[in-house]
Parts: sequence; structure tokens; C-alpha cells
Amino acid sequence: MKGARFSKGQLVGEYTIQFPLTKDTFRVVNSVGTLFYLKSLSHPINNIPNVASNYLSNFSIETIDGCPISIENYIQGISLDKYLNHHGATVQLINKLLKELLLLLNDIGSEMDVGFLTEMTKKDIIVDFSDDANTSFKVINLDRLLENNTSINESQVIYYFAKLSYEILFNRSFDLSATNDFWIDSSELGSTLSKFLKVCLVTPSNISTANTALETLAGKSELPVQILPSGSKVQSQVESGKGFSAIAGMEELKETLRVDVIEALQNKELYKSYGLSIPNGILFYGPPGCGKTFFAQKLSEEIGVSFYTIAPSDIQSKWVNESQEKVKELFQKAEVNAPAIIFIDEIDAIAPARGGGGNVSHMNLATVNELLTQINNCGDRGIFVIGATNLPSSMDSALLRTGRFDKKILIPAPDKQARKSLFKTILSKRPLEDKISYARLSRLTENYVASDINYICDESSRKALVGRIKITQEIIESVIMTSKPSITLEQIEEFSKEL
Repeated sequence: MKGARFSKGQLVGEYTIQFPLTKDTFRVVNSVGTLFYLKSLSHPINNIPNVASNYLSNFSIETIDGCPISIENYIQGISLDKYLNHHGATVQLINKLLKELLLLLNDIGSEMDVGFLTEMTKKDIIVDFSDDANTSFKVINLDRLLENNTSINESQVIYYFAKLSYEILFNRSFDLSATNDFWIDSSELGSTLSKFLKVCLVTPSNISTANTALETLAGKSELPVQILPSGSKVQSQVESGKGFSAIAGMEELKETLRVDVIEALQNKELYKSYGLSIPNGILFYGPPGCGKTFFAQKLSEEIGVSFYTIAPSDIQSKWVNESQEKVKELFQKAEVNAPAIIFIDEIDAIAPARGGGGNVSHMNLATVNELLTQINNCGDRGIFVIGATNLPSSMDSALLRTGRFDKKILIPAPDKQARKSLFKTILSKRPLEDKISYARLSRLTENYVASDINYICDESSRKALVGRIKITQEIIESVIMTSKPSITLEQIEEFSKEL
């Protein structure tokens, strides 16, 4: 419960109640005609700051008739929340708001704990109109904010200011894992504000003090802009791992990728001296379940570059123009972190064939056009694109020409050595009898894809679990005998002549 309630005209100490603003807050006037906000408190607030700042409302606590009362200077203006409802947000407004919040942090940072500033909302900021020539901002409601004051470092407060500014400007919550929140277009904000928000939101530890933040916002200090992984949708990381050594067999495919892709990317000048251009991309095609995504990841590990992966569900949108904007943003992020590989799964769904009476929407057409534009000469920007599809005939033909996907590589069903390795890897941590012939299992599963082999291992484990026994050669072979491969020999042959 809050403290005392007051009525219009009531005298409270030296203050006369003019009218209520909320059930606990009132506009009052003192004996010499100065206006204040008076708020009835439920309990006293200790450790009131004695800090002067042009961007912080003057605030004091008094006890009147045994009731704790907060007194703040009356400010001629409206809350930022109401101002935005009427006028909206502009880049100029955000620049000014950020500057004044940082000046406030600079004023008080060495004098008191600053955690209370991260409790601040748009309702706790007043747009001050008292100076017609210079609209400014002031933080109010200190009684509420100070209830949760903590000791935190300035970089955490700066991050909060940047996040609040972002959410005001774009009218949406900031989410580091969402694609659109990862790239803030400098054409919208101006390069200085864009860089400032990127640094504060993505690598906040790069700006540790209010003074550094002010210099960065003013364009006087250059800090590195690092775009980090965006989470579960468009994923990016610098790949490190075993590379091709993690793939048993498939030597012909690996050698093709070494010559046509890896060496070309690692020895650009040598290839150019022979008049060979740097490849823009390759298309992996073949039956489902053959490991196209896995090969793409291992290729990235082999080269040791940033790796982005995206699927149709990550960029498709019901909003006009949003899908192609997401494609554009993806390539922009990859370019910032170049050299980079972009892996586009199910590319036939993102860029279906145009024309020919197919059911291709206007939004699909715009996305296809954007993808074509971005892939053109992307190798010169340090970007290498890998597309993957089970249906190459359904792709837009313009993507298949040289200069975009320069190489088309069939990812076949695992060969004998690869199947042997798959069985060994999948079963390695399961209870097995001593004598398992992986070579025999490999011979029995010709034309089985990786997902088929994984199914066989799981079914064998279930059978052994029922009898509470170890997995035996006989159990595995019995499952193989009752499990057909998910693709037929005819389908494999059809893929072999697809492109």
C-alpha cells in the first residue's frame, strides 16, 4: 500500500495540492509559486543521491506528518512515451536522447551506483519544453528507480541505453538471435549512429565508459564493428574442426572440392595468374539424406572461414519485400565477416523456376532477383555460396549459369568406406558385442544413405534394449534385411544425369 492520499487544495507541509496526476502523484505549488511533483511513498528511501545534472530531475525526500514524500521539480513537457505516440521517432531524436543519457551517466557515474538507470522506461523520461530553442530530456520518477539501485559497470548501462534507443527507433524489441536485429542499415541511420548501435549491442565490452561512448557517438572515436552469430536461424561462426578428415571415403568428391574450391580460395593470385576467376559458388545436388549439409560444414572447416547457413523458413515472409531484404542482409553480414561461406539449404524453395506457367508469386520473383544480384561476383567480396537441393530441375535456370554456381556437384549415396565409418561412429557409444564386422555391414547396405544407416542403428538398439542384451551382428543384419533403402537405384541413376 502506498502512503497518504491528498485532495485538491489540501496543504501538505509548504505545498498546496493543485490536482492529481495519478493516484499517488500530484502537481503542487509551494508558498512562492514554484511548481513541483509530489508523490506519496509507501516507505522511506535511503541514500538519496546528491548529484547535480541537467538531465536528472531535482529530487528530495521529506517526511510530512509522518508520511514519506518525494518532491521533484515540475518540468514543462510530456513523457517520452506520450511524445512518441504523437510524433514518432526520428534519427535526430535518438541521437539527442542518447547523447543526453550518456551525459547524465557521465555526470553521476563517479558519484553513485548507476544500476537504477537500467530500470528506466519511456515513461520515466520527460521531453522538456521549457526552453523553446533547445528541447531536452530529463529522467524523473527517481523514487521508483532508486528502489532497485545496484552497482554495475558503465558498459552495462550503455548497452541498456542503446537497446532502448533501438527499440524506440524501430518500434520492436531488440533480439540478438533475430536476423533483422543483426544488421542496422547505415543508410537509414547514418554511419555514425549505425556503428554506435552495432558496437553497443553486439560487443558492448568495447565501450566501457560514458566518455568513450560520447566520443564514438560524435564520430570522434572509431571502434571495430563485429557482427557475431545470430542464433538459431541464420547461423554464423568461424568453423574449426576436423574438416574432410572427419569424412571417411568419398575421396573423389573431396579431391574435386580441393581443386575447384579450396585451392582457388586459398591461392587466389596463383589462379588469377592462369586466367582463372575465383568461383562464386557451387551447387550440391543429390538424393535426400546423403549429407549435403554435412559436406558444406566440413568444407568450411577445411578452409577455416565464417560459415552461414540459412533455409527457406528463415527468410520467407508474408510481408512484401521482406524476403529479399533478408537475403540482402545475409550477404551484407557475410561481407562484413569475409572470407565467409553462405550455405543455402533447399535453394529450390527459395529460388524456384520463373516462367513456364509455374506457380511463382511476385514475392518469390523478387527474392529470386535479389539472390541473383547478390551472387553475381560475390567471390570478389570474399563470399562463397553453396546451394543444396534435392530438386535441381525445380531451380531457376539463371542460378545455374556460370558466374553464379560455377560448379554443380552430385553428392551421391555414401560409398563403401563412408558406410563403414558411419556404422562405426553411430554405434561407438552403444553397448556392442565384441565382434562386429563393419565391413560386412557396409557391403549389405549399398545405396543406403546416411539417414537409412542411422535408422538401422537405432532399430538395432531398440531390439537389444527389449532383451536387455548387447547389440550383436545378428540383430543389426536382421534389421538391414527388413529395411529398404529410402532411394532406389533408378533414382540414383536419374540424379547422376540430372545436370
